[in-house]
Amino acid sequence: MQEYNDDHVRYGEGFNSALAIGLYLKSIALKEDYKWNHINLGWLYRLSGRTDEAIRHLERARKLDPRNNLAAANLAFAYLDKGMVDQARNVFDDFARRFSTLPDSARFKTFDDVLAAHRPP
Repeated sequence: MQEYNDDHVRYGEGFNSALAIGLYLKSIALKEDYKWNHINLGWLYRLSGRTDEAIRHLERARKLDPRNNLAAANLAFAYLDKGMVDQARNVFDDFARRFSTLPDSARFKTFDDVLAAHRPP
């Protein structure tokens, strides 16, 4: 069973991350404020080991939609990749504060859940 943070395992030899990154950059040039472009590009940068770029796009996605659990989780993971535990905790806490009860769709209910699921790319 693959964990939330193991999505990169699903892509094998045929996946061209450089091409995908290029296409997302073109898409952002056309529509800069579309959160999914930033979420997906941040995710691709993170899996490519380009953590600083991942953080920049995931932070933008969080500004566009502070209640998006995927943006929050991916940003927390990117911060953890860099050893920035306090920043990762702040992202989770900020996300959780926006809800009286976390939605069922939220994969992580506590910051400890985030820490347990973290796997460096």
